[in-house]
Amino acid sequence: MFIRLCSPVLLALLPFVLPACGNEETAGRAIRSSTDVLDVALSQSAPDRNFRSDATAAVGFDNSGNETRLLLFFPKLRELWDSDTIQSSITQVEILLIATDVPVNPENIELYAMTRSWTPQATWNSPFPLLPQVVWNTAAGGGDFDRETAAITPTLLTPTEASAALIEISFNVTELVRQMIQDKRDNFGFAVVVKESSDNSRNSMEFRTFNTAVEGERPRAILAFTTNDTLQE
Repeated sequence: MFIRLCSPVLLALLPFVLPACGNEETAGRAIRSSTDVLDVALSQSAPDRNFRSDATAAVGFDNSGNETRLLLFFPKLRELWDSDTIQSSITQVEILLIATDVPVNPENIELYAMTRSWTPQATWNSPFPLLPQVVWNTAAGGGDFDRETAAITPTLLTPTEASAALIEISFNVTELVRQMIQDKRDNFGFAVVVKESSDNSRNSMEFRTFNTAVEGERPRAILAFTTNDTLQE
């Protein structure tokens, strides 16, 4: 079983404890959290439309083959860093998303680091539509992903505590955040992409966004204990 944050040994090591969020597994590992997030869906079927106000984002491909991607930006991501704990192997920084279901093979759910800035008004055609001359390198930021590292795929998919119908999806971004702290990388946010594949029962899945009514279902970033043997007893 995992050692919970109420353990006297762990409480002695931590300055404070984060209240429960997401599901019991996450609540038992989380040290601190940030729900300060900017997100926007980019849709190939409506390339000049901004979907910032939508409560959900259907990421992937529709029946006509049009793609939708979800951009995320956590301005306080670096603040989750803890110089005392992040250096050890028992903590990691994660991005957590809530999905209504997972018809996609987890290996085909990908998170990419962005390599240029974008705005809340971003569309499939432009990161900043107010200036028509500003465009992505290729449509929907396709040329702006960080190709120096492989895509990050989920490390953990678990039902939420509130509803078994909702799935919490976790991406480990520890190394990317470490590079940000070391000024080796800028924080331009992330893109969530679903790959088409015969391994998927459907090539699209719905994620909750910042505009969803339930705060606990919004995208968030956390500093958490890892799930490796260090925390097992």
